[in-house]
Amino acid sequence: MNLQEQRALLFAKKPVRERRLRPLLNFHYSGSLASSQKGQELLAAGKVGCIILAGGQGSRLGADIPKGMVPVLGEKTLFQLFLEKTAAASERYGIPLSLAIMTSPLNHADTLTYLKDNAFFGVEQLELFQQETLPLLDEAGNPLQEGPSGNGEVFKHFVKSGLFETWKKRGIEYINVVLVDNPLADPFDPELSGFHAEMGSQITVKGVRKEDPEEKMGVILEEEGKIRVVEYTEISDSFKRLPNLIGNTSLFCFSTDFVPTAAAASLPWHIVQKEVKVGGERVKGWKFETFIFDLMDYAAKINVLVYPRNKTYAPLKRLEDMQHLKTLF
Repeated sequence: MNLQEQRALLFAKKPVRERRLRPLLNFHYSGSLASSQKGQELLAAGKVGCIILAGGQGSRLGADIPKGMVPVLGEKTLFQLFLEKTAAASERYGIPLSLAIMTSPLNHADTLTYLKDNAFFGVEQLELFQQETLPLLDEAGNPLQEGPSGNGEVFKHFVKSGLFETWKKRGIEYINVVLVDNPLADPFDPELSGFHAEMGSQITVKGVRKEDPEEKMGVILEEEGKIRVVEYTEISDSFKRLPNLIGNTSLFCFSTDFVPTAAAASLPWHIVQKEVKVGGERVKGWKFETFIFDLMDYAAKINVLVYPRNKTYAPLKRLEDMQHLKTLF
């Protein structure tokens, strides 16, 4: 997408999409010993890899550094948490597990230097690849600064980097995807990959019970017979107040066979208003992003596995979230 296309999208009259939404009723709960055992077998056979989405900066957490380098538990950073989990899982299953981190041109060099300086925290098989950036636009359509273009094209960049072919040659059949700002995420959750394999899914998404109608969290639901994720901004107030809605954690397992389809997918652009710092002042800008959950439109078989929130979901989006995190560790 070029600047002219961004401006056209920003100023275009937004069509109102008629939505036929239904609460998700067809899902599964975590806690299956059989799925966990199956996942352990897959991990021990080297059939599971993980991608960490980490293209952003930690500005909303009060730091002008890559988000993954923000200390969250004492001096321990988000990257350190995830890489230590990976190293521990590799030791447990007796095989170097494959981990990839998607950075952006904004933070790639700093991320690589940090990881090298810390000897990759003991992870033997770690690779980095980059997503693209786009300008954030002001109200008049003028560029403010660059920002990551969202996580929807993760597999497009993964394939372009050559890592997809590398992982296929290693025999990887399942790819977990986690966000770097969720320290409770397990990059190599055996139950997730085991359940995914048992169900023959192309995509499995982890869900949690939505606690607050006003929580800024997408919802997993049914629309015209398909499982989708819909952003909270696209849901009516009356729908938000329905009980027992399943929230999207943005934790996924993808089958490797689905990756070429995902890489070629044409995804919608979401325009999100963000507050950014320009010349020492905070101004509002419009950010253009694709989202990974829109890949669900291209999958024939999707399943949802619902986990206890305090075991899997504690996103760090604002400074206030840091205090809540301390109660979970």
